[in-house]
Amino acid sequence: MSEEKVTVNENPIADNRRIAKNTIVLYLRSLILLLISLYISRVILQTLGVADYGIVGAVSGAVGMFSMVTNSFISAIGRFVTFELGKGNKEKLNRIFCSSVNVLFILGVLVLVLGLTLGLWFLNTKLTIPAERLEAAGWVMCCSLMAMAVNIQVCPYTAVIVAHENMKVFAYMSILEAVLKLGVVFMLMLGDVDKLILYAILQLCVAVIIRIIYNIYCRKKYSECVYHFVIDKSAFKELFGFAGWTALNRIVYTFNKQGIELLINIFFGVIFNAARSIALQVEGTVNQFVGNFIAAMSPQITKLYASGDNDGMFTLICRGAKFSYFLMFFFAIPVFFEALTILDLWLGVYPEEAIMFVRLSLILSLAYMYGNTLMTGCFAVGNIGSYSVKASLISCFMFIGTYVLYKLGCKVESMYVVSLLVLLPMIIIRIDFLKRKAGFSPMMYLRTVVLKSIIVTIPALVMPTLIYLYLPSGVLRLLLMLTAGSLSTALCTMYLGLTVEERKKTLLYLKQKIKSIRRC
Repeated sequence: MSEEKVTVNENPIADNRRIAKNTIVLYLRSLILLLISLYISRVILQTLGVADYGIVGAVSGAVGMFSMVTNSFISAIGRFVTFELGKGNKEKLNRIFCSSVNVLFILGVLVLVLGLTLGLWFLNTKLTIPAERLEAAGWVMCCSLMAMAVNIQVCPYTAVIVAHENMKVFAYMSILEAVLKLGVVFMLMLGDVDKLILYAILQLCVAVIIRIIYNIYCRKKYSECVYHFVIDKSAFKELFGFAGWTALNRIVYTFNKQGIELLINIFFGVIFNAARSIALQVEGTVNQFVGNFIAAMSPQITKLYASGDNDGMFTLICRGAKFSYFLMFFFAIPVFFEALTILDLWLGVYPEEAIMFVRLSLILSLAYMYGNTLMTGCFAVGNIGSYSVKASLISCFMFIGTYVLYKLGCKVESMYVVSLLVLLPMIIIRIDFLKRKAGFSPMMYLRTVVLKSIIVTIPALVMPTLIYLYLPSGVLRLLLMLTAGSLSTALCTMYLGLTVEERKKTLLYLKQKIKSIRRC
């Protein structure tokens, strides 16, 4: 078994290069996953039908309710693994890993017990599902619960890989998972069986295969991933303390995300669930590109705080928020304006409401970019009790507000208005927490993130809007939007959004990459 030396806080240039390299690796991963997922979604929708596709979305919402506690432990594990790696404490890192495996095994068992009792009761009594498809929906729920329990066990291993910033392996594993799911699609086309049940069973098989591969790789590569049974009271206390507070946020987040999915089902039916599922998939695909950048940057934020470099952490938080917004804006604009053409080419047949959901989801995702790295900074600092309480109290209005509006007879899209109204105070409390706990400057954030994003957004929207208004819908307009619209957005970002130093470094990096490609 190889011993990997822990290196802490290399020079900033090396750190920036690692972030850039990892981002590129994850972008290549996303492009491959995008092509595979587009094909998979089209075939699954056509194979299962709109109703069964909506059932998958509704059941996923119900199953997701059980993730409210497990996700808090997953966040805690990721934070402490990265933190201890940043401090260079290999022995404690192993104790954190072993304790994490123990905790997540127990949580996995609890998910199965609660899901197979409360979950099936909820499915049969509360969800709006055609009577003839209840049995198939039950199979989907059981398999989804077992897949969730298996996926939970993967988290300590992925946390170690991400903490080591070994994004290449992370990318390979994601591509392998996508290829396996592509195999699932081909198997759905074979045989005269209930395709919804077969889909659920095969998805479970994919989760088991990925779990086994992660285990084998990490045990061979990282010495801290050698499991041995240990009862470390200190590690358990840290994990449960952090997870206990983040559980509040996760509970509210789950009710906001999965609960709203259930509200759509209860008030509007499975067709709207199908439209929402399509929108979430488009949103998730676009978010992958930005998520890659954040995933590559997040370990550095935590490691900078662990090493005592608060100023470096603040700079990275603001730069990360600004770049995340620009990246999201660049990818979201063509999809926003050309949602109709993209869905026509991608799916062919889909619920009409999906177009509206796609556009509103992208606007909401763009707004969320302001707070992602701020949240990473809060988790890096730790001692998040006050932050969690405030965030949970504010966030709960997202689900409650949506329920009230639906009860009053408002349209399905009103949930996006509520979400946007809740987002602003959420960002404010993150800034306030970092200011009080670590000396973060709100003015620095407003100047370098908010102001810059406004300066870029307004002029960058001119060209895409003109293309949308004066050209007929179709493939030609889509291609023009992807070229002229994207070029306009990129130029506004480069010359209005970046500092002189950032622009020079970006142009230099692009020139180096172009030269390396020409040499190949």
